[in-house]
Amino acid sequence: MTTPDVGAKPRETFSGRVVLLMLAIGVAAFAGLLALSAYAPDLHDGLDGQGHALSHSAIGFAGVVRLLSETGEPAVAARGPVPLGDAKGLIVVTPTPGATPNELTNLKPNRPVLIVLPKWRTTPDPRHLGWVQKVGLLPADQIISVLQRTMKVTWREDPSKPQLAAADGPLASASPYSLGLIDHFQTLETDEGKVLLADEMGRAVLVQLDDKTMVLSEPDILNNQGLANLTTAEAAVAILDACRGPQGPVIFDVTMNGFKRSRSLLRLALEPPFLGATLCALAAALLMGVHAAVRFGAPTPDAAAMALGKTGLVENAAILIELARREPAMASRYVDVVRRAGARAIGLPGGAATDRIDRALDAATPPTLAPFSTLAAEAPTVKTRADLLDLARRLYRHRLEIARDPN
Repeated sequence: MTTPDVGAKPRETFSGRVVLLMLAIGVAAFAGLLALSAYAPDLHDGLDGQGHALSHSAIGFAGVVRLLSETGEPAVAARGPVPLGDAKGLIVVTPTPGATPNELTNLKPNRPVLIVLPKWRTTPDPRHLGWVQKVGLLPADQIISVLQRTMKVTWREDPSKPQLAAADGPLASASPYSLGLIDHFQTLETDEGKVLLADEMGRAVLVQLDDKTMVLSEPDILNNQGLANLTTAEAAVAILDACRGPQGPVIFDVTMNGFKRSRSLLRLALEPPFLGATLCALAAALLMGVHAAVRFGAPTPDAAAMALGKTGLVENAAILIELARREPAMASRYVDVVRRAGARAIGLPGGAATDRIDRALDAATPPTLAPFSTLAAEAPTVKTRADLLDLARRLYRHRLEIARDPN
């Protein structure tokens, strides 16, 4: 049977290195979580298969943004409020099915707006991420729900290659516009606004509702599915170029599609000019962590408020006497202690008179030392701690000589 080592150092639960490693991993993970939370809207790639400018599905509009950029036309997908600037260019809005007019009002556009109406009901393609499969046409009320106008949506039964024409307005110069094969070509019937483009049957395709708002009935002219045909792609670029005017960019707004980039205090702290203050705060936290790390180790048992045992009792009594400043008054009592110890050493009974003991101790005192009675007479005259120590030193030496104790 092994006897436990009482004086052995307690075993540490975790070493300092393990604690520091755990702390570093935790801090790094938390910092990564904060950064991802701040930039989560920007990291969303938009591969949800819906009809917006970040989508690469058939009904998405990422293709036209890239097409315009590569042909030298300024085009961008905007996730936040459009800058005021000089109010030139065109904002293209692709509302989701069932969108309300309030969503369009919240955009507060400061330049012409082209609303591209939705058309298709889709379901995700399980074979390709971000792709969709068509399952039919949307109900008419979900298509025009974003407009506060009385309009009727019509479709052609069979795939066709429409010809679009403009009698006057900014699109008349490039009229007619030939399109590729489009399935269930979607048009509008309305008595409101001004028809800017109509098909060969006279049905409205592009309608100007007011000074800043235009509506495009057929999304397949601009979406990725339509741009797969070169003829349709050429017509799409020409239509957008005429709608935006001689200057200004084409801005595809995606805030109505759930990709709005909101202002964040956390993101503000991670970007200049406040990034410097953030780094200083992190450095201060790191220094505090390093300072705290050196304190790790086996726990040290707390010392008792009052020491135990005879030694502790003597020390505690001495402290109390010192606090009360009663050291000089201890001289007479120490004389009594030495007197009784000397009496026992020379064989006198403990109950002997004080004078008898003093005379006996004087007789036993060596010639080199002062008589005991002389030392005893000095006790009442002690006033300071230094005097007490001097008297105690001589009494202790006298005791050693009487008892013949070398220690």
